[in-house]
Amino acid sequence: MKQNEKMLIEKLETMLQKRTMVEKLKEQPIYEDELNTLGYDVLLQNNNIIDDYRKQGLIVQRPKPSLKDFTKSADGYVVKQSTISQMTADEFRQVRQANLFFDNKLSIYDDLGGEEVVHYNFKLKQPNGTFVDRSTGGLNMTRVRFVDLDEFESQTRDVQIKQAQLNYDEAQNEIQALLNNKESIAEGNFEQYHNRSKSVFV
Repeated sequence: MKQNEKMLIEKLETMLQKRTMVEKLKEQPIYEDELNTLGYDVLLQNNNIIDDYRKQGLIVQRPKPSLKDFTKSADGYVVKQSTISQMTADEFRQVRQANLFFDNKLSIYDDLGGEEVVHYNFKLKQPNGTFVDRSTGGLNMTRVRFVDLDEFESQTRDVQIKQAQLNYDEAQNEIQALLNNKESIAEGNFEQYHNRSKSVFV
């Protein structure tokens, strides 16, 4: 076999192997966290190729489990991240003093995905046509962002305002369940709030 023919065959084999690998990745992409097993040096040397694979959808983020699935597999008492963000400083202090943030007593479900909890300072229209200042949520929440709305925005974003208040009310139920049961949670003797009827806890 001539040297040129041998080189051609090797390149064709490499091309076919890559094509086969790409087809497999289209069917079952690699998750981002799996890349860590390749080692830092390999990732650094192939950074451009990895970015190209990301653009093609061959490397993707691992799907976030549903709250139900997360709760089933959690070792600690499950609390949503958005709920912790809407605690007051005093509520947060009570949880911390009960040592619930340590030793895996709590399993925090990331329902925010890096985003912030948003609440609104808005104008509520009265029957006589005037507006009064109102806000969603409560006082002294630890990690939320407030958006100021004018009279027009307050009316056009009515659905978002109502949803923000509903989310806050749900968070308050979860916070009260957590505080009412913090001793038993600290002892590891608890029932998951998200697996049971809320009336059991509050």
